Amino acid sequence: MRKRQGLILAGILGAACLTIGPAVPAEPTVKTVPTPKERPRDVTLAGNVAKASKVSEDDVNKVLKALGPAMREELTKGQAVTIEGLGTFRIVKLPEYRDLKDGKPVVIPARNTVEFVPSEGTLDAANSENAKPAVVVPAFEYNALPGQTPGQKMGRTRMPDVRVR
Repeated sequence: MRKRQGLILAGILGAACLTIGPAVPAEPTVKTVPTPKERPRDVTLAGNVAKASKVSEDDVNKVLKALGPAMREELTKGQAVTIEGLGTFRIVKLPEYRDLKDGKPVVIPARNTVEFVPSEGTLDAANSENAKPAVVVPAFEYNALPGQTPGQKMGRTRMPDVRVR
């Protein structure tokens, strides 16, 4: 089943590349030395992919723009989309649950969401020494009384049990 999905995705990407045009221009281009005004731009994902695949950055941008609608179409059909070396996108149904909204209990209806399951290489890259997180999520702290600091536990305040005869 996964091979079929991979072949479908490869076919979509291949068709997109064919419609964009050949990667090698018919006429040779003359390389010029960039002037100080034409300093290289910040390195982007499209720039890295273009450099690695020896395709122009514009062609890579066109493929990346075509990738979103193609993935949405596959997810709409209920298919999982696997990108080799990156991971898998799939639809997951979240059940109905209860939560508090403005201090009042509400029922959140069941809904679908997209889940990303990274491949091993992606997980290793995320946990490498040089990886810097974009956002640091604070640890969850339960507070029974929102807006107030929790008090310290108090010992027993009642008088000890004494039998009177």
